[in-house]
Amino acid sequence: MPINLRGVFCFLFLLVVAHPALSQSPLQTSGTATITGAVKLGDAPASGITLALLPERMGRGARMAPQPQPEQEITTRAVTDEKGQYRFTNVAAGRFRVAPLAEAFVVESNGARAVGVAVTVSEGQTVSNIDFTLARGGVITGRVTDGDGRPVIAERINLTTSAESGQAQPFNGGNRISFETDDRGVYRIYGLPAGRYILSAGGGDRPGVSRRIRYPRTFYPDAVEQAQAQIVEVQSGAEVENIDIRLGAPMKAYAVTGRAVDAQSGQPVFGAPISVGRERGAGPAGASSATTNAEGEFRITGLTPGRYTASVRSSGFPGGGAETSSDFYSDPVSFEISGDNATGVEIKVQRGASIAGVVAIEGASDPSVAARLSQLMITANSRGQSGQASQGQAGRGGAGGRQNFAQVGPNGAFRIGGIAPGRVRLNVNGFGNGLSLVRIERGGAAINGDFDVASGEQITGVRVVVGYGAGVIQGRVVITGGALPPGTRLMVSVRSLTSAGQNRPAQVDASGQFRVEGLLPGSYEVRLNAVVGGGGFGGGRGGARGGGANRSQVKIPDTRQTVNVVNGSPSGVTLNLDLTQQ
Repeated sequence: MPINLRGVFCFLFLLVVAHPALSQSPLQTSGTATITGAVKLGDAPASGITLALLPERMGRGARMAPQPQPEQEITTRAVTDEKGQYRFTNVAAGRFRVAPLAEAFVVESNGARAVGVAVTVSEGQTVSNIDFTLARGGVITGRVTDGDGRPVIAERINLTTSAESGQAQPFNGGNRISFETDDRGVYRIYGLPAGRYILSAGGGDRPGVSRRIRYPRTFYPDAVEQAQAQIVEVQSGAEVENIDIRLGAPMKAYAVTGRAVDAQSGQPVFGAPISVGRERGAGPAGASSATTNAEGEFRITGLTPGRYTASVRSSGFPGGGAETSSDFYSDPVSFEISGDNATGVEIKVQRGASIAGVVAIEGASDPSVAARLSQLMITANSRGQSGQASQGQAGRGGAGGRQNFAQVGPNGAFRIGGIAPGRVRLNVNGFGNGLSLVRIERGGAAINGDFDVASGEQITGVRVVVGYGAGVIQGRVVITGGALPPGTRLMVSVRSLTSAGQNRPAQVDASGQFRVEGLLPGSYEVRLNAVVGGGGFGGGRGGARGGGANRSQVKIPDTRQTVNVVNGSPSGVTLNLDLTQQ
């Protein structure tokens, strides 16, 4: 199936067209490797196609959302010549992704689900035949109107694919920002792979986001149920016109009012941050918040009919400071909006414990390394005193419990509030910046695993020690005795045997190579895993789906090795996957 390249690399395309005369820009970090390939349009060479070489980022923390790729991480770009050939030179050793920046085209895929091709290179290596075959994408265009035939402006168009079986699947290949109507109510979605699509508008229920008018979700042409939607078939390079959507009557928005009270005394709680969101499975995701007044009261508007939960938000948010978290926590309270405002919602608030301390870097004096501290998040995963998971809004911990988190400040200080009593485990979530957890100290003594936190306890003096690693494990996977099922992707997990650091994942690319960087010196276990389905950037060529949904493990023989890592030179490993041993 072809893939659409618009969404993931839209911002890169804008940077490239701003400098059309550049056939190749210099790499940030010079090296000695080379990557070459060719691009075809059908059977003919495609000249003038820009390709991007991007650093592959993985292991940013299982719970943390991917961060937007900074402009400075665009390592290099190249343009195909009259023969459709391109070349990246002076490439540093590392993991990269090569992808064409051609918004009106799609890449003809071999069935893998990735944008571009993952490439792992060593110093001095030449990686050849990273080829792409393009086809001109299809177009869907139409108009969105209200019940009186007036254009609906700035309305988001929802697009899903429809399999031959009739099952709808999310489509994540397009530039979601452009899936919106203009001042005439007209939309135009281009660069689409050939296929069957379901289109809808309305239903943009995002609490707290101000819109003039909200409409019920309506499927092309005017159906309120997806089963009645008309399928739109798109051929490669063809334009499908007049796919007009007629919305019904606007939806009325409502409010929820209530108050937060102390769970023990029943007294109102001032300054508690209240978060309201849809119950899981009850509609589009979204959240809105308010802070209680002196009487413990809160009011949140802009809610459309449906089931919601309200609770105290105890954690901060990525990029926020200590002021974005609170010392409170609560269990969620369910309520429903159905034709009227919801009133009398009472949230019983508990005053949680807090953990404060500092993150320190061990064995690194470079100021540029210390500047990376503010890219870290400290998480506290808590479980109840009896070992049962604490229930509540604060988040889902790694073992089903409550999770709180806090951003680390520029000076390394952190404070996590609103922690429920019980067994707590601290973790560090980084963003691929080379810092890894070494150990955690409390009162000068190392903490091994969980520790107890009492109700309302204020813990200080915690020291989270991280190290800056420059070690590298680079290896390859050799498959014998058969072939893996179609669509299978190989991954390796790298687990430290000598420090408290978490597992580090790496993608095995199409040539069987992988590379894990930023490791502290020590011993590591390298283990091979296999998955099939969606999830992140794959190792093959093509694909239009990201995210971790619809991914399942593939049973393979247990394949692992222990590797010693030192700073300064890569540690090589070969994993032999013998499929006859299954």
